[in-house]
Amino acid sequence: MRKITRRYFLGAGLAALAGAGFYSWSLWRSFGALPEQAPASPNWQAGAFRNLPDNYIYAGLDQEPLHEGGWLKFLLERDGDRYPPAPVPSIRSDLGSLRDGEFVWLGHSSFLFRLAGKTICVDPVLASRASPVPFTIPAWPGASPFRAGDFPKIDYLCISHDHWDHLDYKAVTSLRYDNVLCGKGVGAHFRSWNMPEPAELDWGETWQAGPLKFTFTPSRHFSGRGLTRNRSLWGGFAITAGSGGSVYCTGDGGYGSHFAAIGKTCGPFDLILPDSGQYNRAWATVHMFPEQAAQAARDTKSRLACPAHIGKFTLSWHPWDEPTRRFAKKAAELGQNFILPVIGEKCSIDGRRNFQAA
Repeated sequence: MRKITRRYFLGAGLAALAGAGFYSWSLWRSFGALPEQAPASPNWQAGAFRNLPDNYIYAGLDQEPLHEGGWLKFLLERDGDRYPPAPVPSIRSDLGSLRDGEFVWLGHSSFLFRLAGKTICVDPVLASRASPVPFTIPAWPGASPFRAGDFPKIDYLCISHDHWDHLDYKAVTSLRYDNVLCGKGVGAHFRSWNMPEPAELDWGETWQAGPLKFTFTPSRHFSGRGLTRNRSLWGGFAITAGSGGSVYCTGDGGYGSHFAAIGKTCGPFDLILPDSGQYNRAWATVHMFPEQAAQAARDTKSRLACPAHIGKFTLSWHPWDEPTRRFAKKAAELGQNFILPVIGEKCSIDGRRNFQAA
């Protein structure tokens, strides 16, 4: 009996060590890698990428509260109105049945859409949390209706930057895709994961395949998956397909004069997906407030706006549903048409579903 007990505990101990070892290896691997060489880019200065100088536009944020709560409290606190009181609504649409001009919001900044007969996915996140640290930044209940097997094969995977809530190790190593487009330096992560070699773009550079043209656009933000920042480039994607439609994913970033410039050079757009949530007055240069996101839609001459960077994770102190309410109010004031889909709902870039005219 003693021998059996010893064997049981020995086996359990070895299994626990193996499990801990596998978890540690998987966690370490998910951090990716930094570029081995300095990228050739005018936006690389003194060992890091830099934002465009002097393009930030102040928007009168003096009355906006500045929360000074500690990070530990932010990461571990679950009470208050920062989290939804019940599972958020979602629909498990057939992602493989999208037609040209249709898109699905997958929560947060993740979108799947179809243009010119091709399937395009931006910043897919399948992980249960937007952080490498256990028990922190979990996805809201109901906000993750899809698994990797629900996705069709993706023709073009677009990654705006390498933060954990945009470049998800689980997603990029389990989804099926042919081409990857990202900012300079982000390719180091894909190479460390033995995934397809990406096309790494600088701000203003384009990548074209048939009628589809992808332009990597500037944004005011930062990058990094660990303690080292700004070794890879962040941005957005202006995706045009001629008469087949156009979509502008702003990526994360503060409001600035670059939106009007992008609208002039790449727009007008049928649909804009602007960074609209996870804001704080202290972060005003790197995230937009909902009112600024609505204004960005006007600046880019976008016919329809769908707010992004909301609906799945709590990354700031504001109430969980505040971004949508503030965005809708400002869009209506500006005369900007917008759409507020449920996660997983099929929509059209011309707003035929859940369309809200200002």
